[in-house]
Amino acid sequence: MYEIWPDPQAQVSFLRSALCLAKLAPHLVDKHMPVVLPDPLETLYQVYHSEFARLIASPWNSLSLVLVISHLLDSKASDDARALLDYGISREPLLVTLALARLKVQHPRLQALLQHNVARFLRREFSSASLFFELFRLCEKKVMVAFFCNLQRKDPSFSRRILGVLIDLGVINELLLLPKREDIMMLDFIVELAVFAARRGYLAFVTWFPGLLAELGSDMLHASLEILHAKLQLEAARQRGEDSGTSAYSSAELTIMFKALGAISMSPNNAANLKALYAQYLELVAELELAENEHSADEGRIEKEAE
Repeated sequence: MYEIWPDPQAQVSFLRSALCLAKLAPHLVDKHMPVVLPDPLETLYQVYHSEFARLIASPWNSLSLVLVISHLLDSKASDDARALLDYGISREPLLVTLALARLKVQHPRLQALLQHNVARFLRREFSSASLFFELFRLCEKKVMVAFFCNLQRKDPSFSRRILGVLIDLGVINELLLLPKREDIMMLDFIVELAVFAARRGYLAFVTWFPGLLAELGSDMLHASLEILHAKLQLEAARQRGEDSGTSAYSSAELTIMFKALGAISMSPNNAANLKALYAQYLELVAELELAENEHSADEGRIEKEAE
């Protein structure tokens, strides 16, 4: 049934009919390649017992089903195949999205769909968001973190939501406190999370960033300079009245980064870049601190009025 048929249109029609008919759907349950196993973790199963029971019995609990539909997207029945996939998402968003992640789909439309669905889970638009991320972590933790990184780069407004999920999953310490050299490619994402984590009291940025620099050394130098450049450009745009909706760093956070970078040896070219960035920072810092003081005063007034 999950082999590719000579007539893709007939196959899509059959699958749609079978999945929509209550009497036939149970016969599609995939016992060989399920998306979710009955016992991913005993404690997790106990917490979400009723939800697991429903998911395991669903015909959409099938890597084979999602895989064959993904292949049909490249057939003459592609529009109907996409409609069938959308139907699956409307019925079982957790199973279809997790299947796409586990299959590591390369189809551009499916990659976009996967990112879109992960964003919807982050926004809690789908039910069972907590269970979805628990299962995502269990099945494909590296894939999950990579998706979070890509999503945050495309839309930095997700930073706080991503941080919240990583804290709930117990992954945040491993990512921020036990960095690996291969994580350098995600340094902008990791530093962004650390900034927000520090603001919520989960770590001290004043010691975290220098410690990370000491641990990873020159490997993270270029990426750190790029982060400073990007954040200073954001602040300059804000001071010109151009609101990008993207969070800049505070003067304290920027100062910590400059001090830590200034304390390590680097090539003349990197030293010149750092000096130029610091000169730009000095041009911006007075207005940045003024804006921070005004924001703090506004927050204090609001809290006082609320008493």
